[in-house]
Amino acid sequence: MSALELIHRKPNDIIMICDEVQCGFGRCGAPYMWAFQHNSGLECVPDIVTLGKPMGNGFPLGAVVTSAEVMKRFQVNNHYMEFFSTFGGNPVACAAGLAVLHVIETEQLLTHTSKVGTYLIQKLLDLQKTWNKSPHRVCYIGDVRGQGLFIGVELVTSLTSLEPATLVTKSLIDQLTLKPYYILLSKEGQFNNVLKIKPPLCFTSQNADYLVTSIHKVLSNINLQKNNNKVIPNASPPAKL
Repeated sequence: MSALELIHRKPNDIIMICDEVQCGFGRCGAPYMWAFQHNSGLECVPDIVTLGKPMGNGFPLGAVVTSAEVMKRFQVNNHYMEFFSTFGGNPVACAAGLAVLHVIETEQLLTHTSKVGTYLIQKLLDLQKTWNKSPHRVCYIGDVRGQGLFIGVELVTSLTSLEPATLVTKSLIDQLTLKPYYILLSKEGQFNNVLKIKPPLCFTSQNADYLVTSIHKVLSNINLQKNNNKVIPNASPPAKL
């Protein structure tokens, strides 16, 4: 039994809210649609679940799912708390949401995500092993973690102190965005030293190879700049006006 289940099963006044805005709709792979199920299976049902982003595959669509018991708390004198949005309940957005569910099912994206995600994580672990072997690196890969196609890669300046390599992480992301790579990544974590890898679910093993190879190339370039006593670029080039 997971800690999540233990906390939720004990008699208490704790409301469990699961945020599935980024990790829901199959991103964590088979056999479950939702990330919280990977921790608790079907035994633990949240009180509130928030949905968004992948729900409409880029089309503006979001939802809050809850139980009748929770909804009763928002009722006063037989009237529920009112929420209004000018574009809420848009039928086009709802059609997009139905199309997303159809594609996930017919294209078996849960299974696909598990397969490609496992492959990508292994490729990143292989990169971690080979990259960290060499001394005097500008940074090291401290950790690779994740499930399905929701992956984090932590960059540190030392494998002993695990000091976050914040500047290198920013430089890596900036350079990957530009020609010839054209790869969009973001950084996460308290110290902004974790690469957040969250590609679309149509991501393939060939895409995974390209991503890992590109990360290796850019890290090697940054390391070479350091060894040549050049300043590590930490910002994107200024936009043309």
